Amino acid sequence: YLFHMPLFFVLAGFVIKVTPGAAWKGTKKLLVPYFAYLVVLAVLPHAAYYAMGLEDRPQALKSIAKACIGGELLVSPLNIFWFPTCLAAARVMALLSLAEGKRRDARIAVLAGFACLSVIVADIWPNFFLPFALNVAPIAALLIVIGSLLNPVLTRIPSWQVVALCAVAAMAAGALEAKL
Repeated sequence: YLFHMPLFFVLAGFVIKVTPGAAWKGTKKLLVPYFAYLVVLAVLPHAAYYAMGLEDRPQALKSIAKACIGGELLVSPLNIFWFPTCLAAARVMALLSLAEGKRRDARIAVLAGFACLSVIVADIWPNFFLPFALNVAPIAALLIVIGSLLNPVLTRIPSWQVVALCAVAAMAAGALEAKL
């Protein structure tokens, strides 16, 4: 996770289009399939378990509620579902920060402050979580902003140099992860 998740958010920023309505349009594209899959993979099975007598009503409702709250409450095979809600929230935060107009730099600085606060809270209070993995969204949003700001710079560099830079970064992250 040390390398590929931050890279994904930076790449998401690299291709993000800052246009009016983009935040809500992109959120809809992420969350409609998310909730559809959640119903199929979490709600329907627990409703069936309850109907077959394999779970009592409180247990079934608790399992469905955990799935709906998402984030760190999700258990396998649903644990990957922290990602769409985090990406949706991060996109909204990043797009609001990147919007043209007065105080754009201040909005990006506030986002960076929230990202730092997220890291500090995670370090001090490791069991803290917010629904839908929103505690991770400010960090992801900052990485999206970084990717968006890097886009004009990286598009001027020859492709082979960008690939070489990514390869070196991947090897460095792998070496660092091996030491941790």
